[in-house]
Parts: sequence; structure tokens; C-alpha cells
Amino acid sequence: MLIYYCGQIITLAEGLGVINGGAIVVNGDCIVEVGDYDDIKGKFAEEPEKKIDGLVTPGLINLHHHLYSSLARGWNPGVAPESFYEILKNIWWRLDRALSEDEIYYSALIGLIDSIRCGVTTVVDHHSSQTVIDGSLDLVGNAFQESGGRGSICFEISDRNGAIQSLAGLNENIRALQKWRRGDDGLISPMCGLHGSFTLSDSTLEQIASRTGDLNCGYHFHLLEDDCDRKLSVSQFNSPPLDRFIKYGLVNQSTIAAHGLHLDADEIGRLHDTGATLAHCPRSNLNNAVGVINYEEAFGTGLHIGIGTDGMDGNCLSDALIAVLLCKDRTANPNSGFQEVADSLMNINGFAFEKISGQKVGKIYPGYKADFVVWDYDPPTTLDNSNFGAHVFYGLSQARVNSVWVNGRNVYADHQLTTMDEAAIRARCRELSSKLWKRL
Repeated sequence: MLIYYCGQIITLAEGLGVINGGAIVVNGDCIVEVGDYDDIKGKFAEEPEKKIDGLVTPGLINLHHHLYSSLARGWNPGVAPESFYEILKNIWWRLDRALSEDEIYYSALIGLIDSIRCGVTTVVDHHSSQTVIDGSLDLVGNAFQESGGRGSICFEISDRNGAIQSLAGLNENIRALQKWRRGDDGLISPMCGLHGSFTLSDSTLEQIASRTGDLNCGYHFHLLEDDCDRKLSVSQFNSPPLDRFIKYGLVNQSTIAAHGLHLDADEIGRLHDTGATLAHCPRSNLNNAVGVINYEEAFGTGLHIGIGTDGMDGNCLSDALIAVLLCKDRTANPNSGFQEVADSLMNINGFAFEKISGQKVGKIYPGYKADFVVWDYDPPTTLDNSNFGAHVFYGLSQARVNSVWVNGRNVYADHQLTTMDEAAIRARCRELSSKLWKRL
């Protein structure tokens, strides 16, 4: 065991809140005790200790990411899309057909490194590489294990490139689900990934359901990110997206449905009834000009809404802040959104990942994984149980991460990655991205 003596801890745990002069006791990959340093030291007098300078919080959780997009930053696709469908067709579907094995691995690796640098210790990834399918999740999984990050992986099944590719995508998901089983005490917790309803036939959905139904898995898909999902699903398959996914049993309590901007009130209620979690990714939605979710109304139904980045970058704290500001702007109410988004970021994200993985993350509390972050943040005003949320949104969102622990391992220390040679990885990414862009 090891005692970490901390000046100030935001535990996010009921009954503990903010602790001044606190300590965290870690045994292996788990937290076994949290509390006042003097009390902890008296109880664990013989255990070694380490002093931590800076504000300590639980590791953040990104509920929807696309690590495969990491090497696209700065790429000029040579087109000016005028709709969301054109963005997919002319940018992202070109990219995911072009990725090589090396590019898949390094995209995931640098995306995870950037996430760790943002204080994100858990990433729920949605991978797509529609030419390199077999074994692609091993490449992504290797990046998680070698960087030290925790998360979930899946492969995006789609019929847009034909039946052979969609079957291969299903097989890749099943292989990963059998390799890394839910509840295993490791860094990787797989799901079954799907694209949006409008690129999935009824026969493919039926096959997914029949072959994964006994695997006790969650499903990770895009849902009504743009209204083209509804229009194309109805025109091609005579049924809207949520109806189709529910019909085939692909919406359960472990499901992550990304976006949901164009769900109507009835659909929000039915999604709530399944126990699934909606991943809200506001920066991506603004970037793609697809609309803004009625966050407060959806949250008010009891629907679980978490926060993701959708591949914009690894900084889900930025998305949380934007979500708050959008609520205020949309409602013209300066009191709107703060408590709801705080609940999404600080509670629902962790609860959703526990349903996916069986692992407790997102709080500094006994029985939870030892995932925590030290921030270079010296509060300019009082930080206590009454106002720590404001410090998170308006202070930590601008602060620098100093150190990160995942699974009890110090993966980032004094602004340096401890698990790998970050400079060499970045150099390799620049080399690979240059070649990738030329092929594209």
C-alpha cells in the first residue's frame, strides 16, 4: 500500500466532498481509504507515503471519442461540405478507408496521450478503419495498454462499404468482446460498435443482435446526430433510428447512444426507459452545424446524459463548459445548465462506464479504481463543498495537468509521460500523417 498526502482533494464522493489536508490510500489498482491525513496516518502508520502538491481530483471520463481521427488534424480534404452527410462522405469516410495498421495504432496512441494530458483517464472509443478491419481493435487495445489509459473499444459496423466489410466489422467486435470480457480487472472493456441507423440494413441489425445477444455487451452507436439519420432510415427501412435499434434489442442499460440531437420528446422518454446513456458532444455538434440538443428538457426526463468529445480532441472538460454555456444561451437563463452538466460530467459519466465495464471510476472513494489527477491549480478564491463545481468549470478547464495516475500507476508525472517516449511518438505521428494526407 501507499499513502498519498494531498493538500486538497475534490473527491466527488457523497459524504466526503472536498477534503483539506487529505490523504488517499492505494493498494494495487484500487483506493482503500480516503480522509483526513492525520486520521489516515494513524491508521496506516507503517505504510510508505508520497506527498502530492496541487489540487487532486478523480480522473475525467470521455464517454464518446474517435481516436482514429487524431492524424486528421490540419488535413485539408480539398472540399467544402455543405451538409453533415457531405462531411461524412467527403472527409471521415475517406479517412477511415485509408488508414493503415501503423496509422490506426499511432492515432489511438497520440489521442490517448493527449487525453491523459487533459486529465482524462478513461476513454470510451468508437473506432472505424473500413479497409483494415481484422485485428484493428488489437492495435487500439495495444495503445491503451502501452499508454496506460483506461477505456472501452469497439468497431463501427456499417453497410456503407458492402456486406463483406460489415460482416468483418461484426466479427472484429465479437473477437474483442471474447478477448477482453466485461468485468475483467484490466484497462480495456469492449463494446459492440455500430454506425448510424441510416447505414445499417435490417438484415445486418438482425445479425448483430443474434450473434452478440449472449455476450452481455453494451452497444455504442450514433443516434440522430443529424436529421438525415431519420430521413434516410425512414426512406430506406420504413422506420426511424431509435425504433430500429430497440426492435433488434440493441438498446440496453450498457448502451452509449452518441448525440441524439434530433430525438423528439417521445423518443427521449423511450430511450430513458431502456436505461441507456446519451453521450452529449456539443463542440462537435457546433463544428458540424447539426444543431443543439435541448439538454435541460432531456435531462429533466431522467435520461442519463454524459459528456464526450466525438473526436474533436481529448478534452471533455472543454465540452462540459461549452454544454453549460449553450444551456444558458439557448434558454436565455443565466441559471440554466450548470447543475445538470455538473451531474453529467461528475456522476453520470462514471456510472455509465461502470455499466459498460463493471469497474468503479470517477470518484476518489474506497472501492474505486485508483485513477486520479493532480492539477497545477492554486485557487484564487475559497474552494469548498459549496462551490467546487465552479472551480472545475471555470478554473480547471483552463489549468494545466501536472500528474496522472491510472489503475494505481503514475502514467504522467511533472508534465511528462512516464510510460513511453512522447517526443518520438509525436515525431512518428507527423511522419505518418504526412504520408496519409498524400494518399488521401
